[in-house]
Amino acid sequence: MENEQATAYHEAGHAFADWHFNFRVKRASIVANKKDNSAGHVLTKTGLPFRSLEHTSPSGARIGRFHDHVVSLLAGQAAQRRYRQSSVRSYHAVSDRNAIADILFTLHSTGELPHVIRYLEAKARNLIECPMHWFVIQYLAEELLRRKTMTGEEVETTIREGFDLHQRSRLEKRENKSQPKRQRENAHER
Repeated sequence: MENEQATAYHEAGHAFADWHFNFRVKRASIVANKKDNSAGHVLTKTGLPFRSLEHTSPSGARIGRFHDHVVSLLAGQAAQRRYRQSSVRSYHAVSDRNAIADILFTLHSTGELPHVIRYLEAKARNLIECPMHWFVIQYLAEELLRRKTMTGEEVETTIREGFDLHQRSRLEKRENKSQPKRQRENAHER
């Protein structure tokens, strides 16, 4: 069960980041695929054909979109690490790391790579660490645990529900903080 929970957070991190960067999530699943040696997956349409990099010099905007994709790939392990540091193993996320290497080695010189990867790792951590985002990722992970596989539409709906729930809980906390103050003020008026 604990491995399944770690996988749910990992895949929720990917799905949330993909949604955040306006990539189209088609499916998220925590059903293991022995053939691919994966514990789960998020299928996303990024609109970024990798082959397009082979014979062109991409614009700054296009490089930025590929960087967003790398942040999405890094967000899975960042979310899993935030959920439970001890659940992360060196052999996890091999396909994510391979995809990251393919993208970054094509876009950047070897001298740039260490700096770019540190920057993109920081962006992924910051995305996950934002309290509102983390709340939504937790909500999405719980739904993944319940459903096992979700369509892109279900992922998007769940993310929006998570944001709404977060907003309502913040408003309730604010109201609860101000109630005792109002009660004290009313007591002084008597």
